[in-house]
Amino acid sequence: MIFFETGTVLKRETFDSDKLLIKVESDQIWQKARPGQFVEIRVNSRLDPLLRRPFSIAFTDESSIWLLIQIKGKGSKIIANSSQLEIMGPLGNGFPELENVSLVGGGSGIAPLIFYYKTYPDRVKRVYFGFKTKPNFNLYKLIPQKKLVLVTEDGSTEFRGLVTQFIECKNDVHLVCGPTPMMKALNKLISSDKLYFSLESYMGCGVGICMGCAVRKGDGNGYYRVCTEGPVFRADKILL
Repeated sequence: MIFFETGTVLKRETFDSDKLLIKVESDQIWQKARPGQFVEIRVNSRLDPLLRRPFSIAFTDESSIWLLIQIKGKGSKIIANSSQLEIMGPLGNGFPELENVSLVGGGSGIAPLIFYYKTYPDRVKRVYFGFKTKPNFNLYKLIPQKKLVLVTEDGSTEFRGLVTQFIECKNDVHLVCGPTPMMKALNKLISSDKLYFSLESYMGCGVGICMGCAVRKGDGNGYYRVCTEGPVFRADKILL
């Protein structure tokens, strides 16, 4: 079931130079949401910008949800500075509930993976997160240091380079969200039937009407709608 809620922004935490974690009060979405699902947020009461913006749910607290907002343009900047938000969700299909998985995320793609870890901590063996530079937000608040491999391109953490360089246990199932080049690189390292990708796509409506988020099926015959048939797909079911 999809809910429409107007919630007050209760807290903001700086994540890095262009990202914020915001806590928004919620009546129903926080109870129904599952890792990998997302919400659509109305930018404002005017027609400019017209379309809602999609954001993955990073985790939930009682009567609230946390969202990782990457500020890219006019719409996301307005949302990041709003005191109340009109939210539709939860939307899409989330990650499968699997045992002994590794999580791989890059940039703002870490949000649904944090949610998975906080929901199923005993099912996760290792967490690999990659950034250009070390984020201001202390990820150890959410994921124990012993399970987290934090990789940065500029060497501001112990592990320098690209997150794909540090993947171990390539025979394990990996749940992934992040930039497309990262996903393509993982597809070369790990069997596609052991990879589940949460796609970051521009989803204008969130309910499968506009077709703006279509992704090619793995056999090349037709398309999936990321917002309704995803955003999570097993890697061999799609063409990136």
